[in-house]
Amino acid sequence: MEYRYHKMARNEGGWLGPMAGRLGKSADYVGDNGFGYEDWNFADDLWSDGKLHLYLQQQPARADRGKTFNIILGYHQNQQHYAVGLCLNATYSIGTADLPEEARLRRARQLHELDKQGQLDGPLKSLSVEQKAQQLFNTGEVCWVTLEPDNLIKLEAPIPIPAHIIRPNANRYQLQRLDQAEFDQIAALAESLKSILDPEPVSFPEGALVARTHLSRERNQEVVSIAKTQFRALHGSLHCEACNWPKGSPLEHVEDMADTIEAHHDIPLSSVDHSGKTSPDDLRMLCPTCHRAIHRLRPWLKTRDFKAAYFPD
Repeated sequence: MEYRYHKMARNEGGWLGPMAGRLGKSADYVGDNGFGYEDWNFADDLWSDGKLHLYLQQQPARADRGKTFNIILGYHQNQQHYAVGLCLNATYSIGTADLPEEARLRRARQLHELDKQGQLDGPLKSLSVEQKAQQLFNTGEVCWVTLEPDNLIKLEAPIPIPAHIIRPNANRYQLQRLDQAEFDQIAALAESLKSILDPEPVSFPEGALVARTHLSRERNQEVVSIAKTQFRALHGSLHCEACNWPKGSPLEHVEDMADTIEAHHDIPLSSVDHSGKTSPDDLRMLCPTCHRAIHRLRPWLKTRDFKAAYFPD
């Protein structure tokens, strides 16, 4: 068994499809074209051989093409590598299977949306959906990781990779060798996260319902910390989900400003509809102003409705 780490291009949609806003933003193939094939690495599309085929930007050495690998998939941000998935018992292949037409058309339609927004370049630009689907994987030699569907593990939240395993400044799209102990250490971190974020354990007790001036529940700060970590890893920074502050302001990259973003319960803790337990997915990130405003408004609005009413795109 061989062990590798592969850095993918960042994707705020969980590598389920290409994202707008990246064309020309970086001096790499994603910046040049507006998308990367790894944008679909967690789309769970079965190929004609009944297996998953995930894209790697760097081709493996020819000597590696007959070997079996355990691979950590991750990305790089702010001098830190994060693991987002594990490929177990995987092999390398090039052009050995076809993507079914339905999946190819779906991916072509996603690219077509980027094209209409002026966010697509390269050989697929300005083609029809059908032409994009036909040409989607005909742009050169494409390298795939091939594995059984059950052997792809997408982590519930990104895991920071210790610097002694992957150097923080290692920012190239390349396969990096790991030894078994290093792979097992990252896998153990993923397993420990799973024990925290599993649907049952993740529901942290919010405390007994107590009578004060009004009914309230004690908050558990651990779930808030996890929710903020997940949000930062997914979006690159903590910002308000309603007004987007501090995005676009001079404070956007001031590290200490992260502490000013607050976690908001879309379902009030005092509500009879609240189960008494909170998951990180129940929390929304709001700036102090929006947080106070949403608490004063009646009827109580969920964050998406508050944003649509007061900060429409």
